[in-house]
Amino acid sequence: MNRPNGGGVLRFPQAVAYGPGGQTVIVGDEYSARISVFGAAGDFRFAFGSRAARREDGRLGVVGGVATDRAGNVFVLDSEHDRIQVFDAAGHHRASFGDNTVFSLLDADPEAAGGISAGGIAVAPGVVYVADPSRDRIVRIPFDAASNTFGVPTFSTVDLAAPQGVALDPANTALYVADDVHDRVVVLDPVTLALRAQVGSHGSGPGQFDAPYDVAVDATRRLYVADNLNGRVDVFSADSLAWLGFIGRDGRGLPPEMTIVRAVGGIADDPGGGIAIADTANNRVQTYGPAGNVLAAWGIQGRGPGYFTRPRGVAVAPGGGVTVADTFDHRVVRMGADGAYESQVGLVSGGTGYTYGGGADGQLSLPRGVAYDAAGTLWIADTGNDRVLAVDAAGAIVRTIGGLDEPQAVAAGPDGSVLVADTGHGDVIEVDGPALTRHSGFTRPIALAFDGTDVFVADAAGVRTLAGTSVAAPGGGAWDTVTGIAASSGVLAVAERRPGTANGARVVRRDAGGWNTIAAEGTGDGDVIEPAGLALSADAQTLYVADAGNNRVLRFDAPGVTPPRPSLLRVAVDAIALGRVTSDRPGIECPTDCSQHYGTGTTVTLTATPAAGFVFAGWTGACAGTAPCAVPMGVDQAVGASFVPAPPLTPVVPPPPPPRPPAVRVSGLRVSPKVLQTRSRVSLRLSRPATLTVTLQVARDGRRRGSRCVAPTRALRHRARCTRYVSLRGHRTLKASGAYAFTLTRRFAGLTLKPGKYRVAVTALDAAGNRVGPATAAFTVRRPRRA
Repeated sequence: MNRPNGGGVLRFPQAVAYGPGGQTVIVGDEYSARISVFGAAGDFRFAFGSRAARREDGRLGVVGGVATDRAGNVFVLDSEHDRIQVFDAAGHHRASFGDNTVFSLLDADPEAAGGISAGGIAVAPGVVYVADPSRDRIVRIPFDAASNTFGVPTFSTVDLAAPQGVALDPANTALYVADDVHDRVVVLDPVTLALRAQVGSHGSGPGQFDAPYDVAVDATRRLYVADNLNGRVDVFSADSLAWLGFIGRDGRGLPPEMTIVRAVGGIADDPGGGIAIADTANNRVQTYGPAGNVLAAWGIQGRGPGYFTRPRGVAVAPGGGVTVADTFDHRVVRMGADGAYESQVGLVSGGTGYTYGGGADGQLSLPRGVAYDAAGTLWIADTGNDRVLAVDAAGAIVRTIGGLDEPQAVAAGPDGSVLVADTGHGDVIEVDGPALTRHSGFTRPIALAFDGTDVFVADAAGVRTLAGTSVAAPGGGAWDTVTGIAASSGVLAVAERRPGTANGARVVRRDAGGWNTIAAEGTGDGDVIEPAGLALSADAQTLYVADAGNNRVLRFDAPGVTPPRPSLLRVAVDAIALGRVTSDRPGIECPTDCSQHYGTGTTVTLTATPAAGFVFAGWTGACAGTAPCAVPMGVDQAVGASFVPAPPLTPVVPPPPPPRPPAVRVSGLRVSPKVLQTRSRVSLRLSRPATLTVTLQVARDGRRRGSRCVAPTRALRHRARCTRYVSLRGHRTLKASGAYAFTLTRRFAGLTLKPGKYRVAVTALDAAGNRVGPATAAFTVRRPRRA
């Protein structure tokens, strides 16, 4: 139903390198599990690799770095599996090396869909270098290209803290390391790994960094540093380490704007030099000449409309559409029967324009299951928030069921009820109006289905009915890691990962004639990797599969069923940095996201916005003139946009813009007394009436990792101590205006506050839809004094 990996789709790219002579750009990202190869102008050439379900050679997880040698071989840092994989220039696997006894490359759970630190890689004749961030070191490994064998690794002893990127100068005489937590770049001897020099400090000024993430050196001997949190690339002399300037600025607009810069790659074997930059949060690549001039930009947002990142759940919507739990994008997506994007559920970030995970109102965290009840209400297994939500057709949350443990599935049940897989508690919950009935005795139930007669449950033991009747696997054997089931009209479909069988993932379907295999493991049009949730149409003629490992949803139809097809809208602009075209039905953000599928009958309004110093000259193709253009969809459409330099400005004093209603402001938040024994008074002032959401946060011990205070782990035991605050479950909602106060006691949202340090957090939502906050104020809970 959507284009999956490859084809220019990027999901947080943080690895980029040039092929020999700068003729190709090789890109790896966090969640596509593929390496994409582009021409120097951004034209997609091909992709290789696929999601590694069993640590297979030639297949990948989170990619932390890529590098090439003079023969065009591609060295991939498969960080999720703590190894290096080597491919030839055509993408054929040659060699693998490493495991967690050599590397520890990830600082986060790859199943948690957060930003992941994943190291870096560089290559010289006969040797490979790896930045190992979790063990604070550089690893040097001999490599024999003729026999495809690796030698015994050696390790640096320099004081490093989470080194991320590593690069060599063109002559292979100096090794440069992005020392992330120390906010510096160090220069090491490429043989002994001894320290030679260093540059940088924390900050945003010239020669300063905020979490430098990668380094590259081009043929002009310029050193480029991916200044991650400053949203730019810093340029130095590779010889003297003198600061030369910046490339880019933080932002989401046209190049040279970039946000979260996690990788750079330099052209080392062409005298002209130049670099490629992974504009990570914007899911695109930008290339620049040595003078800092923009050459090209490309990349399709893998978290944009029509794309998914590890989708785990799918449901047939009333009216024949499809709803998808887009798990790693922290949203639920509604699509038409033709596969065209319609809307989404989730909290959109004002900074990125995309949904992000969390537990705030309207926010999802790793949703894994979706279903519709008999009334047409959408139910969501909000797995990361340990709850299930019910959402009406307008997108409003009408019910929340909390107190669960990693619920992973929901399904319509008997007599209008809803079934919930309370996975961590080992229960299936039947929701019938206000009543909740628990069915126990399961081992991590993960999928549910109801065919009008029987409720089917998939858990770690296999597939059985709620009444206890087991369902045997095809051939009468045992199931191996069932991840999805669907049932309708006498048909039962099962998704099975089968990690114990090479290339064993499959989707099978049972009807009156027995079992048939619908999909096997692979990356082809009808293949699956790590299949998850399933959904059947009411007549069982159409089966939907959440193909998580391939980042897509598949549709299988019975003979004689012809699925509707959406229309394709393509937009072209005449230059990279002169202007952009956006659409009011999300999907077009050209010059990078320039094509999208829309349903028949949809009207898409395109708007052209010139860059500073340019004007929009007009449309071509399906549009004309210069005004915003409404494009009716029903057939494929093509539109062009042209921008030209603006004429000299005539001095004119424009009239002042109409005043914009200000957003509500929260000020003066305080708790008095600050020591809560029985009750305290929380007071604040609002600039305009608003609805307040009040939550409490409890202080916890933590350890420093860069600028963050994170949960302590054994690997972080020597880091500086810090205090982090964790939100408690539950909240209060209050209507307020002006000077306002409320009473805080040791009982809050059903919880009794234990002695300790806390913060009260207040978020305000005004009538104009502006949400601000949270504002916080600290207080301490102590036991009441005895009389």
